[in-house]
Amino acid sequence: MGWLTPSATEYELEARVSTKIHCTINGERHEFGTGAGTMLIDVLRDHLGLVGTKNGCGNGQCGACAVIMNNKLTRSCVTPIAKLDGAEIETVESLSRGGQLHALQEAFVAEGAVQCGFCTPGMLMAAKALLLQNPQPTHHEIREALEPQLCRCTGYSAIVRAVRRAAGLPVAEHGAADAAAELSGSVPLPGSETVTNGLTGSVGTSPLRKDTLAKLRGERVFAADYESPEMLHGAFVLSDKDHARLLSLNLEQARKAPGVVTILSASDIPGRNGFGLFIPHQPVFASDLVRYRGEPLALVVAESLAMARAAAKLIKAEYEDLPVIHSIDEAMAPGAPELHEGGNTADTVRFRRGNPEQAFADADLVIEGEYFTPAIEHAYLEPEACLAVPGSQPAVTVYTANQGSGAYQQMIAATLAVDPEQVRVVYTPAGGGFGGKEEPTVQIQAALAARLTGRPVKVVLNRSESIRMSTKRHGSRVRIRHAVRKDGTLLAVETDTVVDSGSYLSLSKPVIFRTAIMAGGPYEIPNASVNSCGVYTNTNPSGAFRGFGSTQICFAVELQMDKIARALGMDPIELRRKNALAPGKTTVTGHLLPEGNPYPETVNQVADALAAALKETTPAAGKKLGVGFASAYKNVGVGKGLPDEASAAVELREDGSVRIFVGATDMGQGSDTVMAQIAAERLGVPYSLVDVVSSDTERCPEAGLTTASRQTFVSGNAVNGAAALLLETLKKPDGVNLSGYAEEEAREALTELYEEHYKGERLRVEYRYRPPRTMPLPEDCEAVVPDHPEGHAIHFAYCYTSMAAIVEVNPDGTDLRVLRLITAQDVGRALHRQNVLGQVEGAVVMGYGYGVREKFESGRNGTATTTINSLGLPRFLDSPILETYIVEAAHPHGPYGAKGIGEIPLNPAAPAIAAAVHDALGVYPTSLPFGATLPDLVAGS
Repeated sequence: MGWLTPSATEYELEARVSTKIHCTINGERHEFGTGAGTMLIDVLRDHLGLVGTKNGCGNGQCGACAVIMNNKLTRSCVTPIAKLDGAEIETVESLSRGGQLHALQEAFVAEGAVQCGFCTPGMLMAAKALLLQNPQPTHHEIREALEPQLCRCTGYSAIVRAVRRAAGLPVAEHGAADAAAELSGSVPLPGSETVTNGLTGSVGTSPLRKDTLAKLRGERVFAADYESPEMLHGAFVLSDKDHARLLSLNLEQARKAPGVVTILSASDIPGRNGFGLFIPHQPVFASDLVRYRGEPLALVVAESLAMARAAAKLIKAEYEDLPVIHSIDEAMAPGAPELHEGGNTADTVRFRRGNPEQAFADADLVIEGEYFTPAIEHAYLEPEACLAVPGSQPAVTVYTANQGSGAYQQMIAATLAVDPEQVRVVYTPAGGGFGGKEEPTVQIQAALAARLTGRPVKVVLNRSESIRMSTKRHGSRVRIRHAVRKDGTLLAVETDTVVDSGSYLSLSKPVIFRTAIMAGGPYEIPNASVNSCGVYTNTNPSGAFRGFGSTQICFAVELQMDKIARALGMDPIELRRKNALAPGKTTVTGHLLPEGNPYPETVNQVADALAAALKETTPAAGKKLGVGFASAYKNVGVGKGLPDEASAAVELREDGSVRIFVGATDMGQGSDTVMAQIAAERLGVPYSLVDVVSSDTERCPEAGLTTASRQTFVSGNAVNGAAALLLETLKKPDGVNLSGYAEEEAREALTELYEEHYKGERLRVEYRYRPPRTMPLPEDCEAVVPDHPEGHAIHFAYCYTSMAAIVEVNPDGTDLRVLRLITAQDVGRALHRQNVLGQVEGAVVMGYGYGVREKFESGRNGTATTTINSLGLPRFLDSPILETYIVEAAHPHGPYGAKGIGEIPLNPAAPAIAAAVHDALGVYPTSLPFGATLPDLVAGS
């Protein structure tokens, strides 16, 4: 693979040169020509190879492209190069010249402020610009200065802590209580984590993450950074109809456009024109029908991206409009047009337990409600990108971010009509995923273009295209009621949940399943009647999204708990304690829980922290203060009797290093780092000598999708098993005991060990891990399971979280501010404590956005959301103070007791805040997001 290697300092950006521009970039003088429409970011990335500057939106709304120009923060994606004459420009590459990290970069390491890393270069430059102007900023001044910068991973608190650290200001413990020292005048507290030097990196510490330095320095990491000789560029033509018959696609004028090599549409597909993890019925290119606005019709392949986009605009589609379904109610209405053969129902899940009818008849209290949650956009900062390179063996290599290279390989091969072994998928780190990269968007079309043209093809979506084409979180309607005794004992739950599956099935089947099995919440309820289904509509396909169905049902269940407690005059926390799931208790699906299920501990931790926080909290003048509480639980792993295995390989290399090969994909959650820690711990070698190759279908064993919070558990166990096999090969079953050695001493000892055991073949072993057996969901969860000690073990593990929200709001419902979110998260065991903290904080703020601010509009006649600013994403100034506690109770089957936790902290935020609003104002928001609608709700009460 070839990289772009610019010559020296002079560049002709276009043939039509109008003038010469002279400027200084990172201390070096440059002279180049300028043509109409070219931006500073194009100079940096495409002509100077300074790919650290990222393009997340193209219109100055996300901040990923930020650089410093003439000592001021500048959006390079909207800065024409005509404005650069005489300018002095600094990019992220300038911060670590000579190999030494800048103080800000060191602080970002220390505070765990780097996750996916796509926002990091812009964030660093914004922080540097702030400290240049204000070396000792207040907490508010930091947040205000960074407000234009968007981060979807960290929840912002780690970044604020890092800037405070770099400025020499105190940093508080428990994560994001980062304003505590400044606001209360208390003594400085130590940082939340200490990053070790990487020599031992044993589990339970926080060694330097394997991916952090490359992301901090702005090195080539992401798919859009990749280049290859003779590379072509692709641009999509997308449907501008919600539902229509595609009568014709006129390509003739576009074929004659400058630079166009080919235009691909459905007729060019040699194999299957369809993809999907469950049913491959979503077209690669629409051929007869379009079912949502944004469905791909064609891909223009040209010598440059500008040429491809210009030609794409020349393509005209002729349609016959068809009736449009835009809501759950419309899809379920009698006589509704059928969007797919067989009707509009995507899937249905039902089960019963006990005798719910009798329980409701005997109840002292019945509480019921109807709750609505919206579709929302993943808003990962890295738009979808892919580079496909043709070859002979394999036929094509695809470099792209994804959440399962093996699954992508299968789908690409089916469309190309080749054996899967003829397709190699190489994972490139994802600039965020959150479930949105479980299925392809651009990868199949790019691979097809490379295969048919015989040249590398790069496809990178702009932000509007990304939003229009990608899957969304399922919107939902939940009708639910509970039967309760007057002492607070939960007797029964009944639910009727409908989710909006969008235009194609995508991941709806497991999402629907999760809304059903999580209908009881983390509570023991002996009787249940649960019904969940999904329906097709003419909107974006609804796919995987962090929380995966458990998020929607959690909002309904937890507000019900608050309503029950208040109806009984009972403390909402005490109601949870009374009915809490715990070892020896049984879930609503009939799973008898073993050890490693510490839900009550999360409740107690938050209750204690809340009591302390309330002593220091008073509302502003004229404001109402409210407190709310919520909990959640979620599965770890796919479960329900389906294959959930993972393989890993470990190799001792000639140079004394250890390399592990895993199928898990690191989207910023730190899985590569955790796998290296597990290997180092089991082998007894320094963490710094372990490197990781992940999710390359040619080099790595299969591990399934990075989904369902499963990879730490299944791939972690696979790595542990492979390391044990390697020790057997080396005749060192108890480890090589080099953990405390200096790196070079350990390397020398391992080199000698390699030479002792090398017999002409690689010292590489592979291990396949099979997790504890799970079972399908029965329709009758009371049925006896004689051969499984845990009864109906739908999943092999669960994780739990509890949260308290403190809000203040005007009496009329305006100016709602979430002051603090206190979270206690069950993690099994924290293998990398800083990673755990970062995952919790990021998920909590995402949950806050989901509850209060965010919504994806897919309106009729082209009114869909298409820009970053229109999504309502949380930013620095409106994100609350976070206070995070880690609850450790080792899971008996997890690697070193660990289990996955990346999704669940999101779930309780919306109901906790809604309960706090009720505490303050006496009204329950039952439809998300409620930040903007709260005044109307109050007025209507």
